[in-house]
Amino acid sequence: MTITEALKRNFYRNGHVAILDSRRDLPNQPEAKSYQMAHVWVGTQRTFITMEVSMTSFKSVRYFLIGIATAATLFASTGQASATIPKTAVAGDIFSEIGDAVKDILAWGAKRSIAAAFNNNTSLALKLTGTRHSSGNFGNYLPADRIDPNGHTVFNSRSTGFMLGTVGYIDYATPDGGLTARINWSNPFAGSNKCHVSLGGWLASLYESNCIAGGGNNGAQIRFTLSLRESSRFMDNIDLYGSDYANFPINEDNPSICQNACANDVQCLAWTYVKPHTWEENARCWLKNAIPDPSATQETISGIK
Repeated sequence: MTITEALKRNFYRNGHVAILDSRRDLPNQPEAKSYQMAHVWVGTQRTFITMEVSMTSFKSVRYFLIGIATAATLFASTGQASATIPKTAVAGDIFSEIGDAVKDILAWGAKRSIAAAFNNNTSLALKLTGTRHSSGNFGNYLPADRIDPNGHTVFNSRSTGFMLGTVGYIDYATPDGGLTARINWSNPFAGSNKCHVSLGGWLASLYESNCIAGGGNNGAQIRFTLSLRESSRFMDNIDLYGSDYANFPINEDNPSICQNACANDVQCLAWTYVKPHTWEENARCWLKNAIPDPSATQETISGIK
């Protein structure tokens, strides 16, 4: 069976996904490596999709297909003419859970419903600080009380009244409140599906968020992502004062030594490099187990892991 045939057989009935081409056959063995496909139709919008996934990440062929179809739908719904889906966007655990969350929420028989994944692609742990529905309520999949670094949570929600949709948000924050994220969704009874992420706290400018709202009235799939801005990895003339647990001198003007030391230490979340001839003749690297409030200075270079 090819990926095209498998997807049409399992998912084409919902009218949202039609795969018109595939590059390799779907294997019979779970040891199969990677596959690509192209040309995804979502409504009248065609998107050229290139995706590489590994079936070994999934519990079964069924979840493998759910992962492909979900990722293709989400990326195609952005309206882009083309998109590349990396392996990390088709993580087996996430899409296995989304598939189950969709099945669960559809069983409620509500007029409007969503299943969502929130990916924490950062080195920070997040805790749930609040939830609110202005319309609707959760299904059996509730947002996690804690999301580990580079972890995720899956939740679902459905309408609970006549001619109503599901509209709400969940709030997450770092333990010190340095970064907060409000995850908003709306699948109204009338109108298009929407999503939004609002960041706050003194670290908000160092991070970025994204969301993709899938189409459909029931079981609409939404993906939220929180990530570190690329520019936050190396910030010239920025000091992250405090939260130091180690420091060492560097006998050359090379901040990459400090950056690499943090990258290779599981305890390290951020670093500050004091330029040579500032406080002493040598440069000095400070490793940090938390991310302090950034401040401007001409004497240092800092970065977030």
